[in-house]
Amino acid sequence: MSATKTTDRDKGLKSLIKELTRNKGSNVTVGVHKGEGVTKSGAEIGSVGYWLDQGTKHMPARPWVRGTVDKFSKRYQNILKQNYSAVLLGRMTVKAALEDLGGQVKDDMRNFIISDQVQPETSEAVMATKASKKTLFETGKLVDAVHFRVNV
Repeated sequence: MSATKTTDRDKGLKSLIKELTRNKGSNVTVGVHKGEGVTKSGAEIGSVGYWLDQGTKHMPARPWVRGTVDKFSKRYQNILKQNYSAVLLGRMTVKAALEDLGGQVKDDMRNFIISDQVQPETSEAVMATKASKKTLFETGKLVDAVHFRVNV
């Protein structure tokens, strides 16, 4: 009986497993992170952004984070699918995939505020005292503070 020879042709599986294992637990966060600045009154912009999104007993919620994600959730699902495939095929790193998603969500959040899509709108009485007639856009500090962070 003759001996058979087996040749191992990895074709990238080992490097894929290494990439996925190395980046286990990686994530991206988008919004106003701690330390992004303070308002004129000295309040952390991150805290202000949170309470604007969630509302308080004295102020209705103006969901700029949730509103953005609700509006564009299909887009984000498509980005995740495309990027996941690219990572599996070795065309993209996990970090690049998360940066791509984070950048898109960041841009959408900023545009959601700038284009005045936040509901409910601010009352006429309050708007009369504001420099901008757009909900959540008086100084632009909230929009400027929206960033993404990738943790790998």
